[in-house]
Amino acid sequence: MKNDFLNTKKLVSSIAHRRDHKQSGFGLVEIMVVVAILALLVLFAAPDFMDWKPNIALKRAADQFYTHMQEAKMAAIKTNTSVMLNVTTSACPGGGYTLVDGTGRVVASVTSNDLIWSDPVQQNSRLDVCLQTSGFTNGSSGYNSRGLPANTGANNVTFTQPDSDFTYVITQTPSGGISKVKIKK
Repeated sequence: MKNDFLNTKKLVSSIAHRRDHKQSGFGLVEIMVVVAILALLVLFAAPDFMDWKPNIALKRAADQFYTHMQEAKMAAIKTNTSVMLNVTTSACPGGGYTLVDGTGRVVASVTSNDLIWSDPVQQNSRLDVCLQTSGFTNGSSGYNSRGLPANTGANNVTFTQPDSDFTYVITQTPSGGISKVKIKK
């Protein structure tokens, strides 16, 4: 009888132990729910990612031009010579610019091919940037040796990209300042 009591006690103890012991890991249903949620997130995020590419190509081109304008002003003051900015515009897509110092040395040159952003993932994908000017005399402006504009009045360079939501306008003010404005289309 004592043996039966001990066997029953062991049986009850083993059942209680199994009930208290929790299983670790994830079940198939839980994994499928997580995968479905991730698929929905990717589905909604993909269109936003595709809109991002033309905007970043345009921003890169405008930032590069803005930087070259600042470098032109600093070079004019540092070398005590004029630095000219010659902008070439053409039908969209296209355009380019060259910075030339007072000695005729080309400081920077950007062609329409440099304004193209190629997607490394999609090899045949191109994002062309358009370049237009206003206020430039014969497509030229720049800085004199004191860092003031070579032209009077405001000179604007506008960067657009057909698939972008924005336009960037870089302005050379009459006092020699440079500003960059992002405009929503």
